[in-house]
Amino acid sequence: MTDGAFDRTWAQLLDAEQALRALAEAQLREYVSLLEQLALSLAPAEVDARKREDPACFKRLTAAEWLAFFGAVTRRPVGAGWAPECAEPALAPGDHEELTRLRRDLAVVQAENNRLRDLTQQLRQEKTALTASLKEKERAERAAAPGTRTRSASASVGATEADPTEPAEPQKTGRPGPPSGGAASPPQAGLPPLPAKYARLFDNWPVQGQVLMIMATTGWSLRQAVMRRLAEQLGVNERDKSLRLLFTTLEERKLVQQRSEAVDGTVGAGAADGQVRIAIVRLGEPAGRVLAELGIRPVASEWERLEVRDGPDQVKRIAWICAFADHARQRGYTVEVCPQTERPARPDLLLARGDERAYVCVREAEPAISWAELADGDGAVALGAPTRQVRNDLVAAAKAAGVSHGRATDLELLLSGEDRGALWAESW
Repeated sequence: MTDGAFDRTWAQLLDAEQALRALAEAQLREYVSLLEQLALSLAPAEVDARKREDPACFKRLTAAEWLAFFGAVTRRPVGAGWAPECAEPALAPGDHEELTRLRRDLAVVQAENNRLRDLTQQLRQEKTALTASLKEKERAERAAAPGTRTRSASASVGATEADPTEPAEPQKTGRPGPPSGGAASPPQAGLPPLPAKYARLFDNWPVQGQVLMIMATTGWSLRQAVMRRLAEQLGVNERDKSLRLLFTTLEERKLVQQRSEAVDGTVGAGAADGQVRIAIVRLGEPAGRVLAELGIRPVASEWERLEVRDGPDQVKRIAWICAFADHARQRGYTVEVCPQTERPARPDLLLARGDERAYVCVREAEPAISWAELADGDGAVALGAPTRQVRNDLVAAAKAAGVSHGRATDLELLLSGEDRGALWAESW
């Protein structure tokens, strides 16, 4: 299947799903309006009182809440559903006919909703099949032309970037995949059923719930890292705009918190302030309640651990540290945030790979403490900086202070894709 055919087919599937969703939403709004009119005819004073407190009160009532309302205003007990055996309120003949019609219409809406749910699942399966077909085609093309790259690193940062404020991390020759050790991996199978009382917070629990599971089980705070893992599980590209929109929806519902911070001194094509930006995320309090209901206790996120140690005013530096941690994980390192050690003083990260260990201190200027305090037990320093210039300044200062050996890297290099798969830009 050609790229064009894939795009057209996928666009048609999306259009069909959106049209069906719009139809169902329009019918639901109409039925809610009818129920509200019936409520107004039965208890105008009660309806008026509730709407004065909350104008949108009746727009959010569930079926059970509608039943409780009608039971209260008719002073008769109401059963758990609209079934014939439920107690009937004493209604005028015209109102009884209206209620009967509404029951019939509700059954139609429920049937249509079930059909749309089945169709949505079918569309997702077709999307997965189309994506797999496209990936197979790309693998075949790469196999036919070994040694070639689909695009240069500079092109991937510029023309192919979906979010202009967050440059893409281009595919690098020889870059290791995510390590098997380190943070726990989220389950690959289906999620537990969503508790009914939280249903209104989600409109796509299989995907939105998986985001919460990834964040809860890994503790990762770099949004791109969570999106990468989610994309692997869904079989889509991690730069798909729909993944960023997914986080926007979760943020609006207070399920996640996210911040976007600039990497000072860098240049990001198309960014509002001209700088590369890094987005970090953490679970919101409602998400914690949902996960607790499922018996899942989230691990502390990188953002939270760093904030406890350094304070909430250090969010920009926290974002940089989370980005360094993700780049290290991609290169096969096991990463620990805020490791406990006497030397160096207050390191930000501990990186381990085989016999290699490095305590990394992320700095944007020469540290206030002595260089000796930043060195590990062997007298070496490991530095992370936002830009090449800051890195050069820090390394020069360390050497001038008598630090005989160490290594350093910077986000500007790692984000540009010019690192050729290596984490460290220089050693001495």
